[in-house]
Amino acid sequence: MPIKKPYVDPLTYMALIVHTCRKSPEEIAKEAGFDDPDIILKICRGDAKLPLDKAAAIARACGKEPAFFLGLALATTQPDVWSILQATPEALLPYNEREFLKLYRRAAPRGKLEITPRRAAAVLEALNDGVGGAN
Repeated sequence: MPIKKPYVDPLTYMALIVHTCRKSPEEIAKEAGFDDPDIILKICRGDAKLPLDKAAAIARACGKEPAFFLGLALATTQPDVWSILQATPEALLPYNEREFLKLYRRAAPRGKLEITPRRAAAVLEALNDGVGGAN
């Protein structure tokens, strides 16, 4: 299977996040638990890898979504794994959630089914039917 390139260059994206974050790279490094205060700049330059075990901490320090930063880390350190996850993200979901996703895709084959409050309420009502009304 060919390795898919990320839709955004991970290093460029991370550098943009760091640049627009209201914290210095040194503050981000400290909040993320790094000993080296220059590590964020090294990662942005490509002189160091974005470590998988620190991706979530860096994201939180920058006020960003941890899962997306994990994707950046995988794209730079484990491109094969990243490619597989991009191709089949639902593989990580529990069985019932995968089945629910299949139902949604059947109802919205082009992904254009808007989740309105009325539709959401109808789905919740249907899911709660027979289970004592749990939310």
